[in-house]
Amino acid sequence: MARQFVSMGDAVVISGRTPATLAAATAALRAEFPGCRVLGVEADASKASDVERLANAAATELGGIDIWVCNAGQSQQVKRPLAEAAAGELQSIVDTNLMGALLGARAAIARMQRQESGGKVFFVDGNGSWGNPTPGNAAYGATKRALPQLKDSLAAEVAAAEGGTGGGRVGVHIVSPGMVATELLFRYADTPRKARNIKIIAESANEVAAWLVPCMRGVEGNGRYIRYLTVPEVLRRYATASQRKGRFIPE
Repeated sequence: MARQFVSMGDAVVISGRTPATLAAATAALRAEFPGCRVLGVEADASKASDVERLANAAATELGGIDIWVCNAGQSQQVKRPLAEAAAGELQSIVDTNLMGALLGARAAIARMQRQESGGKVFFVDGNGSWGNPTPGNAAYGATKRALPQLKDSLAAEVAAAEGGTGGGRVGVHIVSPGMVATELLFRYADTPRKARNIKIIAESANEVAAWLVPCMRGVEGNGRYIRYLTVPEVLRRYATASQRKGRFIPE
């Protein structure tokens, strides 16, 4: 997603907990887009002090924050029933996925409400967001289920702060990237049926970002839910499944 923003001429701040990975991602963007403004800030999305430092760096270096994407996410490394899951892993998932979203939105909204240009905050949904069960990954599903409600609550708060019109300077939205082809996703392709579904439905991160980012930059109003993969599109992909054989996972 950061790559797509940079490709469209935006100045971008990216963050991560692992210094080496963050440095590599920052260097890759600068190499691909010479002259771009990209800042890498080491931060843990679940720690309030880190998030505040990240927000301050973005506002200082870029002169303000136009778009904030709460995209930090963690899933169970191995799918297992809740009764068998390690308490530490459950806590880490909740801290990263839910507290990270709360703290990120808190930092961004506070600054956007102070700047004349306002801004937009985006959450990123995932498996479980629409209330479907996520057996073997209950903590992840529960945190994602919370995001639509959080979006609605914060959209109401920012609207009330601007007189209740819902069309003010600050907007809170959620984006749905659908099934994105990642190593984590492939790890769950442990049955022929799951592998087939991935081949049919999944899309590369670059393809998804190329569609989502322009929508995020251009969205107006407040409380929007932007979906890359709609029900009609899923049906179309299954109807043309023969054309999608061998994608991502060899036959």
